Amino acid sequence: MNNYKDDTRSNVVKKLNKCVKAMKVSRRIEKGIYNYAIGYALDKNIRREWTNLMFFRVYMGKVISVYSNLDSKCYIGNTTLLERLKNNELNHGELAAMSSYDIYPEI
Repeated sequence: MNNYKDDTRSNVVKKLNKCVKAMKVSRRIEKGIYNYAIGYALDKNIRREWTNLMFFRVYMGKVISVYSNLDSKCYIGNTTLLERLKNNELNHGELAAMSSYDIYPEI
C-alpha cells in the first residue's frame, strides 16, 4: 500500500506538484498525508486499505485540505503557506498533521 506506483498516490503527487513545482517536495507532502491517514486509521480502528471507503475518505479529505491551503487562488486564500514551505519554515512531511491554525496562522 505504500508504493509510489499506486495510481491514487501518484495522481495526488502530480496534483500537489501543480502548486509546489518541486517533485521531491510534493512527494514528501503526499507521504506525510499518507502517514497521517495511516495513523488516523490505526487510532480509529479503520482498515487501512484503498478499497475501504472510510480510509480513502480520510486520505482524500486531508489531500483536499492541504491542497486548498497550498493553492493561493483557492477560496481559503492562504497566500503564505507555499512560501513558508519553500523557505523551509515548515517540515514537508509534517504538514498533514498540523492544525489549521499552524497551517494558516494569519486567519
